[in-house]
Amino acid sequence: MPISSISSTSTLSANPATLEQIDTTSPSSLTKNSLQKLKDALRSLVKILNRLTLAKEAIMRIFNAILNSILSKFAAKTPLPNATERLKKTPELLVKIFENLPLKGLKQVRLAGRVLEEAANVAIKNVKVHDTDALKGAIRTFGPGRVHVTFASDFRFPEDPADLAKLLSDTSVTGLKFDRCSGLTDAHLVAVFQQCTNLKAFSLVHDQHNQNITDSFLPYVPTTLQKLNLSYWDNLTDEKLSIALQRCENLEKLNLRYCKDIKGSCLEHIPVTLKILAVSSCKEFTEEYLIVALQRCRDLKELNFWKSGRVLTGIFLQYLPSTVEILKVSDCGWSPDAGLGTGLQQCRNLKELNLRDCGETVMESVLQHLSPAITILELSYCQGLTDENLGTALQRYINLEKLRLSSCYGIRGHALQHIPSTVKIVEIFRMNTIVDVPTMAFEQCKNLEILSFQSCSKIARSRFLRHLSPTVKRLEMVGFSRLAEEHLTTALRRCNGLEVLFVISCKHITGRFLQHIPPTVKRLEMSGNPYNGRGDGDYLTDMHLMELQRCTNLEELALSYYQYVTGRFLPYVCATVKRLTISECNGITDRHFSAALQQSTNLEYLNLHFNDRNTSSFLEYSPITLKELHLSGFRTLSDEILGIVLQRSKNLGKLNLYACDFIYGSFLHYASATLKNLRVSNCKNFTVVREKYPKLTWY
Repeated sequence: MPISSISSTSTLSANPATLEQIDTTSPSSLTKNSLQKLKDALRSLVKILNRLTLAKEAIMRIFNAILNSILSKFAAKTPLPNATERLKKTPELLVKIFENLPLKGLKQVRLAGRVLEEAANVAIKNVKVHDTDALKGAIRTFGPGRVHVTFASDFRFPEDPADLAKLLSDTSVTGLKFDRCSGLTDAHLVAVFQQCTNLKAFSLVHDQHNQNITDSFLPYVPTTLQKLNLSYWDNLTDEKLSIALQRCENLEKLNLRYCKDIKGSCLEHIPVTLKILAVSSCKEFTEEYLIVALQRCRDLKELNFWKSGRVLTGIFLQYLPSTVEILKVSDCGWSPDAGLGTGLQQCRNLKELNLRDCGETVMESVLQHLSPAITILELSYCQGLTDENLGTALQRYINLEKLRLSSCYGIRGHALQHIPSTVKIVEIFRMNTIVDVPTMAFEQCKNLEILSFQSCSKIARSRFLRHLSPTVKRLEMVGFSRLAEEHLTTALRRCNGLEVLFVISCKHITGRFLQHIPPTVKRLEMSGNPYNGRGDGDYLTDMHLMELQRCTNLEELALSYYQYVTGRFLPYVCATVKRLTISECNGITDRHFSAALQQSTNLEYLNLHFNDRNTSSFLEYSPITLKELHLSGFRTLSDEILGIVLQRSKNLGKLNLYACDFIYGSFLHYASATLKNLRVSNCKNFTVVREKYPKLTWY
């Protein structure tokens, strides 16, 4: 295919017959099974290429990146052709490359697939618009291509629906999302659907802002639709939704979360192309219609059936397609003979399982029949989970990458010593029954990146922290009342690439560990003990916090409930900080706040929560970079100071003034067009009529 023949809207295609011409006997190392995997991988690459509608230069860059990444790994005996020649040969060149790859080349095929997928996603421009001028500008700037438009809550829709339809008639508009839009009507949607002939994705979450919209627009949805999100609809009916599903023959994703009136009969018309189905928290939804959907959608990849109001028998599991990769189910009070084992055994491609409220009779069967290829396992409120059955299961799951346990009160902690070495993420939440974590529990986890213990107050020892892998990038210790500072210090010495650290409500932590905090840390959150009585952690001082000067990459800092911190450290550590939260640290003075704000040249988010002893005078130095400001409980805050803030911080978009008793509203005269969200609840003297500021979202 000559370059001159490729336009910005043309697609690349490979002859399917060419894919079958690969010699199955060429390299002896290729088995018939692995060769078929190569063919399937190549087909997926070609499909992605056919989705792209990029210009010629972009396609050339993609080919350059892919071929260089692949051919550089395998010694090429002949010189590589230049980009022009590669493009002329089209994807048949990829066939020739792949046909002689050894088995390890499958990894490179997946890598190339990810490169192409990223390129396809880049082609989609996601823009959020607040007015018609911004909408016109977005379409003009990013078209031709694929533009997904999100309408902000303050968008003022034209009175004539035809005017809105005309704005969106450009074929580059392929996605629409309406975010709490109060002025939207059914007539607007019908007009838009009739004009948007290339619409692929549509999202309209029903809430108090658009209660005037009914489901009468559904029979007009475009036939080109591939993704449909209708979450939180109380008055959505199966009848209208059935008509929409019959029209969308190529639908791939359907989200009906929290649609309380849906019973499920609409799924009798669900397209067979569907790959993702979410019907969580639909109280009237029945299992029989779910079975109908599973029988129709044999290419289903993800099923989210969460918190149904009806009792589940579990029989639907027998009808799960073998293609399912993600399964999220709750209220699992099934009988052992419901076919759970058969259902999970046939899901050979299952990669992620999320179960909630799984009874004792079912848990054993789940862990026994679950595929060893599982990579993500999340279990919540599963009372049948014990150290014995979990430990046995973890020894089988040799590819596990994420383990999350929450409120499973049959676990005492011994099972954690069987966590496989492949695990990258371990999250333990609300597990007060764990009394001991084996000292060597995480020693074998050489790829561990995230470790989180939250609300596990009964763990007696923290020695396991001494054996963490240096690969850990995020460490969260929340409500770990017996965490020893010496063990935390050892962990910080080992994890020299740490980026996120939470030390919250850990009673015996004083702050001495900060001497060993890695300079790579970007986010730090620390909190004293507001409810559990005074502990050693209450004596954190400015001297300890001065150690943060070494963290030259620190971007987010949050401190709460420290009475003996005066703020002297703030000017020395705030130069790089973008997000700063100080909550109920009443020892910090106005003088140190003022010095910190003058040094904060990058600050975008500031949250000062109930610091009762501060006046508001330091806000006169608010940085011009500020985008979000929270001043909850500032009883000395005045309209005059707020006016100064709004004049200095021209980019401020969100302002929270909860329980600020002495503001009246005159500061709004200085508000710029960027201010979109304002909270004034519990402000006793605020008297401004909200209708005077229609572009503001009051919350």
